[in-house]
Amino acid sequence: MNQRGFNLIEVAFSVVIITTGLLVIISLFSLNIKNGIRSKNKLIAVYLANESIEIVRQQRDNNWFSGIGWMTNIPTGSVAVVPQNAADIREGWNIVTANANTDERKVFLTNDNTYLNNAVAATDTGFERYLTINTGCFGVGTECMEVTSHVSLNGIQLSEVTAYFYDKWF
Repeated sequence: MNQRGFNLIEVAFSVVIITTGLLVIISLFSLNIKNGIRSKNKLIAVYLANESIEIVRQQRDNNWFSGIGWMTNIPTGSVAVVPQNAADIREGWNIVTANANTDERKVFLTNDNTYLNNAVAATDTGFERYLTINTGCFGVGTECMEVTSHVSLNGIQLSEVTAYFYDKWF
């Protein structure tokens, strides 16, 4: 009689191959999830950085339309953007001197999914942003302002956006 079956070595080898394949598939899923979270956080950081730049641009434009100095209410150095009314983003933003020891740099999430800085009764997202505003870029003097927005998550910088604003067109 010629009975053919599996011996113990073949079964053990099959189990090792199947287990290895499953571990590879599980690690690929895990890596995919981590990369998705990392990409989402970088995208949020870029949006927050661009939003900060746009807040400075809006203040400059409001100054122009009001007929006051174009840098009025725009402090230089390390600054933060905070809502004028933390309960309602539609109230606009203030640009204030940043203090690393306060919540001015933290980005919060409100119940209606609106990202705010320094919001009352909101959830801390872990993102922090601050601006660096310098005047006199490219040797132009006070007619040029360099604005750099820095966004970090849990102490790791994710995004940095720089824009240049001018008092008049050259």
